[in-house]
Amino acid sequence: MPATASDGTNGPATDHDPTAQVNPGFLEPLGTIIIHPGSRFLRIGKSTDIFPHAIEHVIARKTKAAATSEDSNPLDSNSPDRETQLTHIFDQMDIELRQRLKDAKRRPVNNALTMVTNFNEKAQPELISDHNDPYKVEWTDVKRQEPYYTDTPATAAPCRSEYVMRWPIQRGQFNWRDYTSMHAVLGDLETIWADAIEHELGIPRAQFHRWSAVLVIPDLYHRHQVEALMNLVLNYLGLRRILIQQEAACVTFGAGISSACIVDVGAQKTSAVCVEDGYCLPTTRVQAQYGGDDISLVLAELLVRHSFPYTEFSYLNRAYDWQLLNDLKEKYGTLNEADVTVQVYDFVARVPYQVARKYRFKVYDEPYLASMTLFYPKLLEYLAPFSSSTSVSATPAASSPAPQWISQPDELAPYKLQPLDTIITHCISHSGPEDRCKRYYANIILVGGGCALTPLFANFLESRLLRARPAHLQGIEKIQVLPSPRDLDPRVLAWKGASVLSKLDIAGEMWIQGPEWNELGTKNFKNRLLFFW
Repeated sequence: MPATASDGTNGPATDHDPTAQVNPGFLEPLGTIIIHPGSRFLRIGKSTDIFPHAIEHVIARKTKAAATSEDSNPLDSNSPDRETQLTHIFDQMDIELRQRLKDAKRRPVNNALTMVTNFNEKAQPELISDHNDPYKVEWTDVKRQEPYYTDTPATAAPCRSEYVMRWPIQRGQFNWRDYTSMHAVLGDLETIWADAIEHELGIPRAQFHRWSAVLVIPDLYHRHQVEALMNLVLNYLGLRRILIQQEAACVTFGAGISSACIVDVGAQKTSAVCVEDGYCLPTTRVQAQYGGDDISLVLAELLVRHSFPYTEFSYLNRAYDWQLLNDLKEKYGTLNEADVTVQVYDFVARVPYQVARKYRFKVYDEPYLASMTLFYPKLLEYLAPFSSSTSVSATPAASSPAPQWISQPDELAPYKLQPLDTIITHCISHSGPEDRCKRYYANIILVGGGCALTPLFANFLESRLLRARPAHLQGIEKIQVLPSPRDLDPRVLAWKGASVLSKLDIAGEMWIQGPEWNELGTKNFKNRLLFFW
């Protein structure tokens, strides 16, 4: 939880040298920490590191409440209306797939789904003993009665234990469905971030005050949440000073380009914005509340429809089953028409304190259709987790409005569930005259871990954008989704750019010192930022 001051009230941490609060320059600074928080992962590292550490952005805290049943599954609801709507949308996706197969001069496989279903119904697991399992999972021993676990130990805790997992950030903002106050969210964030800095970066808590921080924030941000995160870094964690910058601008720094349309598909949110000379054009910012997690959900829906052999598959309630689902998506997800054929794949199901089981199963078009999810987001209206939080073992919440400590930017509402090509088209068409739009259409950079690594996703997106051009931009013929520059992992490009920014001369004018923040807050704040506040 957030550090408690000597008078018993919640306040800045006091277990480090107090001179750091009085005079940050009294002790020689040791370096800069780059912090890029996300819904599923926290990417954090020193500015001198080549790549960041990817920490699961989750905490498992000991609780007296009864643990969530690991056998229930919200997607087991088969109401007639839900089934009708899902079938209708899947039929639309199938029509597009068949047209693409035709354009690629490939024939659909007759009776493919029957072949898949018959094989999967008869599939039996192969038991794998521990000494033959090279990827054996070290499950968390909850008998040690630790007050909390973070990162991998949190997700490796048995679901029926007395520990409850929570993700402080959901859909790119503070998770208000599983928390009762912003203070509680910040408490868990402090614990996760402090553990990461101490254990992954090797920086003792007593030396936090000698380190600076660059905080990467969303392109479409919530002011009060950014202010809360700054207070967390400067007061709860007690770091020396902070610099904040938007994700898309950081991507351009990491890519070494001056202008581009940045499309960031993360685990639970997707954003698009045009960047000009390191500045995010405010009128082009668009965000949709879907991402790679939703692709996983659709893949699960399709697999279960075709008799997926792992019958105990409870991916919404068991972290290890959710990880298995994500592994299947990352390994087999594709938008390459050549992959649409009956194929035999395999996976290993690992459950705490049970022998691992290896299954063989067949698929046809399921990986392809699931990868199309972002272009048919209406699907998500009929998948239960979208209306709550896509967090494994999260406490189910009633459909109630967000509390006062959460507010959504007005720009977000119209595009919450718009197709990916629609939000990119809106973004670019609001960037200015046609010549500028033409330049952005030819310089689209796809980043994030949601789909950037899916084979031929860029080609699929280009064809969809070509069809989605507005009437006044029909003359634009070149649309190009560029690969991640210099073969960098698209998931770390924003972090890498923030690291580059921290070393530039201009960064010297952007730092906000701890005492200055405590005295003035956001006053005299705008002249320290490279973006619209």
